[in-house]
Amino acid sequence: MNKLAKIATAFSLASLVSCSGGDSLVDVEVTSAMLQVVPGTATSCVAQKTAEDADTVPTSDIAMAYFKIPKMKFNPAHSTTRDVFITSIEISYTLPGSTERVVCPFAGDSLAALRDDWWNSSGREAKIAANSTDAQRTTTCAMYCGGINKDLPAFSATAEVRVYGYEQNPSNENDQTGFLTLTYVTFGKNQ
Repeated sequence: MNKLAKIATAFSLASLVSCSGGDSLVDVEVTSAMLQVVPGTATSCVAQKTAEDADTVPTSDIAMAYFKIPKMKFNPAHSTTRDVFITSIEISYTLPGSTERVVCPFAGDSLAALRDDWWNSSGREAKIAANSTDAQRTTTCAMYCGGINKDLPAFSATAEVRVYGYEQNPSNENDQTGFLTLTYVTFGKNQ
């Protein structure tokens, strides 16, 4: 099955799974500590990896100001029998006093850049193989979400993190089940 069809299948199935009220196929662990807003720019993982591949110096591509999720760990319910493919991650938030929803998407290369083995894999797939270790289920590069007005007074906000993907039988690529996992992070500025 081609990559686009797999992604479409995952999104379709994720919608069904998320409405079913069943247990999550993949739990996601992120820090429970408040993430601090950094009043500067940053360089994303994909910009770093692309520059490394081209043997050039990476440039900042995360708008001022930003927060970052240092690591994300994926805990598949069927970790010994099924492969898990993450197709996209979406971080979204609304700042206090605003009605505008900000979305920071991670898909394709920006998703693959979160782990060296994903970046270096054929097709740059975000795959967690059956029987993987804790370290193999954890991102190794931070997820940055920028565009926050650095002049805002102290605040605290909650960002929704949506992880889309599917699990698959390693010996039968047609045996797939999509999932959507929701989790939340708190971020803010003390002064």
